[in-house]
Amino acid sequence: MEIIVGKTSGFCNGVKFTIDKANEMINKYKKLYCLGQIVHNERVIKDLENKGMITINNIDDCPNNSRLIIRAHGEVKDVYDEAQKRNIELIDLTCGKIKIIRNKINKKINNHFIIIIGKKNHPETLGIQSFSGTNSFILENETDIDLCIDKIEKSKLRNIYIVSQTTFNSEKFDYLVNKISSKVKIKIEIDKTICNATSNRQKETKDLSKKVDIMIIVGGKNSSNTKELEVISTKNSGKVYLIQDYRDLKKIKIDYKCKIGIMAGASTPDIVVEEIINYLEGENMKELYNQIKNYKPLTEKEKEDKEVILNFMKNNDNCLLRDNKIAHFTASGWIVNKQRDKVLMIYHNIYDSWAWVGGHADGDSDLLHVAKKEIEEETGVTKLKQLYDGIYGINIVTVEAHKKRGKQVNAHLHFDLEFLFEADENDKLTIKEDENSNVGWIPVEEVNNYTTEEKMKPIYKCLNDKLKKIK
Repeated sequence: MEIIVGKTSGFCNGVKFTIDKANEMINKYKKLYCLGQIVHNERVIKDLENKGMITINNIDDCPNNSRLIIRAHGEVKDVYDEAQKRNIELIDLTCGKIKIIRNKINKKINNHFIIIIGKKNHPETLGIQSFSGTNSFILENETDIDLCIDKIEKSKLRNIYIVSQTTFNSEKFDYLVNKISSKVKIKIEIDKTICNATSNRQKETKDLSKKVDIMIIVGGKNSSNTKELEVISTKNSGKVYLIQDYRDLKKIKIDYKCKIGIMAGASTPDIVVEEIINYLEGENMKELYNQIKNYKPLTEKEKEDKEVILNFMKNNDNCLLRDNKIAHFTASGWIVNKQRDKVLMIYHNIYDSWAWVGGHADGDSDLLHVAKKEIEEETGVTKLKQLYDGIYGINIVTVEAHKKRGKQVNAHLHFDLEFLFEADENDKLTIKEDENSNVGWIPVEEVNNYTTEEKMKPIYKCLNDKLKKIK
């Protein structure tokens, strides 16, 4: 399994400001009201409510002479007027980019018809329209265009000013602008006010979703920008899951041999993504643990090595990484030709010996995938037929202290899983020159004459002995 997290994932600057300021005000006043969800993320809301914020759905529920937070999406103009009448102190945490849109509209309102491209029932667009006067329209879909044009004609205005909801789909905005531009003959001023953070996140989501097998979108169930990420991903990735946190993954069957992309919406805290990664890696390790547990050893050494590895895994959560200086996982391929009388091996520079082909897991718990990757990198062979379903061998290999690329590597253990493959001995071979100096097919019966590592000879013999039992 490989997990790729989007670089633009998580809190945008506007949301971060809102949350930080809300925390500051709660610490100062102890009790505050908030009109609507401060951001569309249940975890963030619950955290603030536990500290003293009270979420209400109508300003009528806010007592006179109290303090009221205006959320990041902003509010309709009537709320500001009502608060002034009732001496309610407003803590206005409306996103700065939304305030800029309202100021721009204020300069155009007298001689322009205002079109807000966005979702009709989203608090941001409703708030912006309330500052846009009667000659305005929220345009969400192509089917709304004729109704919008009818309203423009009735207004008698000869200029149109188009803005966007800050979290709207960028491609859909362009599409709707082109459609309405083709149907009206008056002057149109287009102001694509989609937030840069939103545009960048949508672009990266599009690119990332094309590279992975599974796309996980993380955010609140009411989050508009998160839903847009889901829509974008669905166009490119085979499987897309919209979740709020790691607990939702328990209902989903994940293929841990896949490449997984993660992108979080603008209101999703980093800790939520971290928990998802930890959950995926934990479940992934469970699968590896069960694979090893179900393996049936053929020798006493394999039996003992298996038990040592399983016990080590119970107490060490980083044994897939070289950061574990005591022991970590590796994977190797035992590659034979069609006649099964030759084995493909490399001449390893550090060990100064012919050796099997393999390498470090480096965080990937799909050890079969690791073995295949190492075979391609070290021999150039890409066409492989797996001859044995699952793990072919398990061995703990002691690695003596040595230097690699000028750096000291202390003695440690490799928990190696071996897999059996068949390859065409006529395929072109290539040498990975930074690690090896040769690659070639060695007669099965002569393998131990080629290797100079005494500790490996019984392992290679065992692998060849098993080979005789494979049909």
